[in-house]
Amino acid sequence: MRWFGGGGSALADHAVKEAVFEKSGSDGALATQSWGQFAALHKKDESGATVFQLSRNKGDEQSVKVQSARRCVKLTKILRHPCVLPYREGVEKDGGEISFATDEVLPLPAWLERYGKDADPRTLAWGARCVLQALSFLHSTKRCHGSLTPDSIYVTAAGDWKLWGFELATSLDPLEPNNEGLGFFRAHESLVDDRYRAPERKRNDWEGMSQNKVGASDVWALSALLETAYSNRGGAPRELAVWLKRASNPQPEKRPSCDQILRGCPLFRGGTLKELTGLQDLSATSLEDQIAFYKNLHETTMRTTPDGQPCRGALDEALFRGACVHKLLPKLLATLEIALKEGGDVQVRRAAVACALPLLVQIVEMLDKEADDSLGKYAQAAEKRVVKGIVEALETVLIIKDPFIRFEALKRVDALAPLLTENYVNRKLFDALLLGFGDKNDDARLLTLMGMLAIAPRLSEKNRSDRLLRVVKRLESDRSPKIRTNVVIFYGRLAPDLPDNLRTKHALPAFVKALEDKVPFVRMAAVRALGACRDEFAPVYAARLVAPKLVPLALDPAKPVRDAAVPCLEAYLAVVRKAAEEMTRQEEARAKQEAAKRQAETPQKAPRQQAPPPQQQAPPPAPEEPTSPSAGWGLASWAGAAASNALGKVASAASEAAAGLASAEDVTDEAPPPPRKGSIDGDGDGWGDDDAWGDVPAKKVEPTKASPKKPAVRKVSPRKPPKDDFFDSWGDDQPAKPSRVAAAAEDEDDDPWGTKEPVPVAKKPSVEDRRAQRRAELEAKRKARAAQRAASKPSITKAAPPAPPADDGWGDDAWGDDVPAKPVALKSSPKKPGRKTLPKKGGTLSLSKGMFSKDQKAAPPPKAKTEEQIKAEKLKAAAAAMKAAPVSKLPADDSMWDDF
Repeated sequence: MRWFGGGGSALADHAVKEAVFEKSGSDGALATQSWGQFAALHKKDESGATVFQLSRNKGDEQSVKVQSARRCVKLTKILRHPCVLPYREGVEKDGGEISFATDEVLPLPAWLERYGKDADPRTLAWGARCVLQALSFLHSTKRCHGSLTPDSIYVTAAGDWKLWGFELATSLDPLEPNNEGLGFFRAHESLVDDRYRAPERKRNDWEGMSQNKVGASDVWALSALLETAYSNRGGAPRELAVWLKRASNPQPEKRPSCDQILRGCPLFRGGTLKELTGLQDLSATSLEDQIAFYKNLHETTMRTTPDGQPCRGALDEALFRGACVHKLLPKLLATLEIALKEGGDVQVRRAAVACALPLLVQIVEMLDKEADDSLGKYAQAAEKRVVKGIVEALETVLIIKDPFIRFEALKRVDALAPLLTENYVNRKLFDALLLGFGDKNDDARLLTLMGMLAIAPRLSEKNRSDRLLRVVKRLESDRSPKIRTNVVIFYGRLAPDLPDNLRTKHALPAFVKALEDKVPFVRMAAVRALGACRDEFAPVYAARLVAPKLVPLALDPAKPVRDAAVPCLEAYLAVVRKAAEEMTRQEEARAKQEAAKRQAETPQKAPRQQAPPPQQQAPPPAPEEPTSPSAGWGLASWAGAAASNALGKVASAASEAAAGLASAEDVTDEAPPPPRKGSIDGDGDGWGDDDAWGDVPAKKVEPTKASPKKPAVRKVSPRKPPKDDFFDSWGDDQPAKPSRVAAAAEDEDDDPWGTKEPVPVAKKPSVEDRRAQRRAELEAKRKARAAQRAASKPSITKAAPPAPPADDGWGDDAWGDDVPAKPVALKSSPKKPGRKTLPKKGGTLSLSKGMFSKDQKAAPPPKAKTEEQIKAEKLKAAAAAMKAAPVSKLPADDSMWDDF
């Protein structure tokens, strides 16, 4: 805007922002039609204000517009009343600017245009009462307004109607001294709109006007003004319409005065107007009276649910919205600020908070969220300034350490939290609320939890995930069932705002834990929370964790739990079913893609040739009978290699079976021979059945129960012996196929390296006798063979087994139940008389049955003869048998292996 005589306003305490209404009346019109209205702010407290400025032209000092403006500003400074537009600051210079600042207001015509149709009837009634009070005050000064029109009424945001437009205001008594305004009134009263001119003014009955009641013409104009205000609502209420009809009487003497209308109209004695009247005069009372007024207002507007619980109040029934936000709230905050000052009475402070916070919550709910027109933005700006005052008061109340005040604040923090800034919530309010979790009172802890729910979405990530959830987790096992129930509700409401990791880490375990609570209400809250959050958890959790826990609740003893569990379970099963179908579709899509990819790559690559299946290795053929020393040692080499191969494979299988004892049967390509009762050494070579040294058993080796003590395993690698003609004496007899019984009892040869010569043994009727005889034969055979080898080839050192102990001549060969763990060196050594003998395990070694067999045990030694006697007899018998019978006819006694 451009101010007259300069580039800006000369007001010192107000900053002009923008023009609201700009008028440019003629010089011959009254100033009411020429005042320009501008929005402004007070520089100290940034409160809203309105600045009126008169648009002027050069040389208009004596114009009606300038003279009426000066008269208006002069009377505005003098007249001080709550219903009269106040004068804050003004500038009036000779030949220059005329402006002044006042409250933030709107002209009545503009207010009716925006709010008239939707205006609360109580607002219009309160406005009419304000105008009547202002006129009554003006008439008490023996002045008549003279220009009462809608343009002379201004409405504040609180709904108060302010009287202004004092250009023609003057005393109508001609005998009053220094009454300069009477002449100006009589000269320019015709400039007023005829709709608001009384009949006596139209006929210029100045004498009658002076003799009648002061302001009778103003009452007539007021009736016309109120009829205009109620025109958008179908006319004035019946209580007021009666008095308006009397006020519009053509005869001035029959019109009621403003005081009579105020006292007589029932509309002005209603509850709302009585409350507003008391609120208007509240600032002049004591702090105790103010607290009593707010307490009475709270009790009057308090409402409860059918079960007796407090609910939203009915403050809007007692006061209209504008009065609550812009009139009640500022006074309420002022009272609260006085009561909370340090050093005040504790009881007064608690009483002020107890009655102020409920009213404060209701007022906050009345605030507008957004403005939809050019005039609404000013109301929105006014409400923002009000909210600023609320926040300052709340920041003081919520951090007070008084338990009673904190308890009252926690009850309403959910409604007041939206007004608080995130900086204040994270730095001050959160720490203050955390103190409530340590309160011994269950209600205090419960209200703290509910208050945290209101501010949780606005907390920082650190406060929410590190501090809040950690404290709430402790309440999952609280002694109070109502706190455990509300913990579940807390997680249910907070879960959608949590990240996936926190939701799975905190909310889901809390729900599952609550499903097993002893209190039905806790279980029901958990079921409902899971139902509300069914889309927040992955299907895998629904299938593995939630659904199994919901199934037992379908048969819960409490009917509300059953009724809630069944639909919840069906919902989660639907989620699982949908996820399974999606997995199937994905698998089919991947299969199609892979097939298409293979089909696209097929022409580019040559077809693959499948490798022929591995042929089964045939068992090695039976070795020919050695007819020479070289052939004999070839047989010995084959036997040693076969034994080493078989022992290595069996030892590997035993290790893989966790040191278990493996047992298997020989499987060959040829059909098994028919059973035969006879010696297993059918070929008479002293080696038993050589076919049993064939391939590794094809049948799967299944481990048996491992022994408590794992035997040592050592590998036997055969050593190539020198040439020997020991087997030259063997015949060309073909080996006989062993019988089934003989194959089952066959054991490993006592000398797999071919360094022994079998000795024929005479058959004995007893098994014990045959065993003893065989031992003696073996001992004699070994001695003879050693002597023969030393005589024939003295330059070659033969490998001999370790010297046997005195009992059987064999010593401990270390085979026992297991495969040797260390390779056995094949070198001849002299007999060591002091060699230690290992304890026998009680098993037999059988390569034909899978290396080990526990089912065959050594027979006890004969009891009739001592071992020395048996050895002597056997030696004699062996010498005689070797002379009498050929080597190939010697019987093979399988009991010789029992000593292993």
